[in-house]
Amino acid sequence: LPEAAQDKIKETSDLVGKSLQELRDLAKSLNAQSIKNRGLIPSVELEIKRFNRLNFLKCDLHIKGESYELSNEKEIILFRILQEFFSNTIKHAKAKELHVEFNFKPQELEINIADDGLGFEINKNNVKKGIGLTNMQSRANLIDAELRITSEKNKGTKLFISCKK
Repeated sequence: LPEAAQDKIKETSDLVGKSLQELRDLAKSLNAQSIKNRGLIPSVELEIKRFNRLNFLKCDLHIKGESYELSNEKEIILFRILQEFFSNTIKHAKAKELHVEFNFKPQELEINIADDGLGFEINKNNVKKGIGLTNMQSRANLIDAELRITSEKNKGTKLFISCKK
């Protein structure tokens, strides 16, 4: 083959390889056993690295306090809540930035997440509470965690979770 064609084949091969790796990473993030083995923070770090690598948005993670593990059930449920928020941010918010903070306190873990997306008016009658928001609240209830979502049109959305140790 001519050199130009070889370059195109190599470029295509690299792209397919990267796509397969991304698919593997995504599949792992959906597997509860993988989250259980890896832990909450490393699982969130993996998601954030994926977002940054794929240029979905600019995402950062800050951890305050001395980190500790929660029960497997709590970590998996918290991760699923965060995944839902991340998914909503990418699909609906058109955000450019996402900030994630874990604050490990002696008796509870607080998680604060904020995006700079479109936001929405939560209390308006014309905005139906989506299934994703309902699922997030239901999951929080399963582990007796407090969950609050605040949002303002054109000012982004924030998620606050407080979960007892």
